[in-house]
Amino acid sequence: RQQRNLIATLGTYVAGWLFPDQALTNAFIDSSVFLAFAYLYPGFVIVLFFILPVQIKWLALLTWLGYGSTVALAPWPQKAMVLAAVANFFLFFGHEIFWRAYHHKRRMEWNARLLARPDKPFHRCAICGATERSHPRMDFRYCTKCEGSYEYCAEHLRTHEHVGKPAPASLADARESDARS
Repeated sequence: RQQRNLIATLGTYVAGWLFPDQALTNAFIDSSVFLAFAYLYPGFVIVLFFILPVQIKWLALLTWLGYGSTVALAPWPQKAMVLAAVANFFLFFGHEIFWRAYHHKRRMEWNARLLARPDKPFHRCAICGATERSHPRMDFRYCTKCEGSYEYCAEHLRTHEHVGKPAPASLADARESDARS
């Protein structure tokens, strides 16, 4: 937190040096810390006037709208103060916001691919042929002791015979198979 405040304070000082006729204020620094809290705990509830419960994410949305109107309508010194506060927020949370959006996009593409092939099940038991469509509450797992990718339902995972390379009949056969490979 001290790093955030230090960077925001330095950004505010730089904005103040760029526009010396404006007074420095820490209001934008405080609101950037508020936005950081709202980003980390969006479900946190604040009771306004001891009556009205409001989730903090909605107050943060109002803050972002206020920042947007300030950037659109206010003179340059106030725009610089807002940009310093927003830069402070994105300096610490921009990477995480980017990766969340990237993984959300990949998850949506994956789900679209799964929905594009509705005729093929995703899981199928190698013993009984049960699928996630025929048994929606069934768990499916891959056996780690079988060679290859054999998937089994919960009923057959522990009771099936493991699939592997056939054992050689004699030591001579084992040497021949090793010599061939």
